[in-house]
Amino acid sequence: MASMKLKTRTRWSMTSLLLLTMSILSALSCLLVWVLSVPDVRYLILLDAGSVHTSVYTYRYYSTGPGHEEVTETNFCDIGLTGISAFKQNPEEAAEFVKDPCLTDSISKIPEGYLANTSLELCATAGMRVMHLADPDVALQILASLDKALSSLGGGVMKTRVRILSGLEEALSGWVTAIQLSGGVVGALDWGGASAQITFPARESKDTNIHRIEVAGENYTVHSQSNLCYGQAEAGNRHRAALVNWHRQDPGVARNLTSVLSLRDPCLPGGAVSSELPLSHIFSSPCTQVLNETLKTFIESSNLNVSFYSDEPSYQECSDMVSQQFVPSVCDKTWQSMEGEFKCLDPSHIPVPQSELTYLAMSTYFYITRGLNLTVPFSLETFRKKSKDICSLSLSELKSLDNNAHSACFQSVLMDKLLTTGYHFDSDSWNQIKFVKRIEGAEVGWGLGHALIQASSLGMEGFQLIGFPGLVVLLVLGGLLLVLSLLAALRGKYGSEKYSSLREL
Repeated sequence: MASMKLKTRTRWSMTSLLLLTMSILSALSCLLVWVLSVPDVRYLILLDAGSVHTSVYTYRYYSTGPGHEEVTETNFCDIGLTGISAFKQNPEEAAEFVKDPCLTDSISKIPEGYLANTSLELCATAGMRVMHLADPDVALQILASLDKALSSLGGGVMKTRVRILSGLEEALSGWVTAIQLSGGVVGALDWGGASAQITFPARESKDTNIHRIEVAGENYTVHSQSNLCYGQAEAGNRHRAALVNWHRQDPGVARNLTSVLSLRDPCLPGGAVSSELPLSHIFSSPCTQVLNETLKTFIESSNLNVSFYSDEPSYQECSDMVSQQFVPSVCDKTWQSMEGEFKCLDPSHIPVPQSELTYLAMSTYFYITRGLNLTVPFSLETFRKKSKDICSLSLSELKSLDNNAHSACFQSVLMDKLLTTGYHFDSDSWNQIKFVKRIEGAEVGWGLGHALIQASSLGMEGFQLIGFPGLVVLLVLGGLLLVLSLLAALRGKYGSEKYSSLREL
């Protein structure tokens, strides 16, 4: 009997040991798979080719499974203070412009093993939208030159793409960035050199600028629009063109077609005199193409040069003139339409700010507040007081602003009118605006939002090799084997004792 009991116990012990060994092997396999499995990681180097500058952002895509992508900014730098539309006289020079240490260093920071999964993309914004309207052929030449340069820098390994971003894409992408970095639903105010964008959650079904967008599996309905010609540079072009337009019937102009027309600009600092510009140059932008046939003929036939001066700046006169850009009837009868763009910003088409909703104001908004030495948060009254102070100073008193001295008054007044007359912010709702540049280490602009929107179309599969499903199977199998091993050990111990007791009866 003792021999039988010993054999039974030995048999179950061996079975338990075998099952335990298999369980340990499963656990080791899980560990090995975990070590060898790597998340699906990709990179996007994005060139934000704006109207007055070009910035380079590097974004890292990290996926642990389909529909679970995270996007983070890993690098940022600027390529000078030049927009690519500045190369209209020599499109080939645009290629040399982007071969900058900023971009080459960004490429060099991508881990070598991920270069094949890296995209190099240049998206031009409002400055090139203006250029494309003015001269499509030249715009395409600039883009072709840039595409060739990026393909060369990518070494034939990285995917490259060059295109012009639509105003709506820019507006929606900026809003996606805003909600991603703020951690909640907010409004987004983006302002550059050639256009202004506004996007916020929609309430009114009759809104003519309703758009729907999906972000990380969530569907949103938003009011979103982009207004070309309301960026600070193009609005400045319209301002100067309007000054000429209002003085076109001056008898002195007709008598001195070959002389210099000198016009007072109340938005300039006292003592300032601008460089002389050909009359045709003042009206060369698509934003300053006039409807008046008489003025058109005058512009085309005249060799007149124009300069602007200020003997005494005037905040009120400047404010009154800038306000005209937000009167649809004035705008409609003055400027020509532009294909695919709003030529006028009509405040009646923009709902008043929603109470309790925060609006992130980015790009030029931030730079102007910083240039005015305003400490956030600040009230509308504080902003206006600062603007009035700036508009009362002479050029010599504004020398600390360097190249921005001539435009400081105009830009501050324009920002006021854009936010209050255009977007209906007042003394109370102004406090809902947050002027921002970076949040959580990422730039607040359209770039991150663009990368996030792209993430869902990349087809990222999460962990490579066996991945999480395989790990789950191995863990379940290892746990089952461990349980069976324990049962076998218990059976060997207690089952043989029970058998022995039965035999002794």
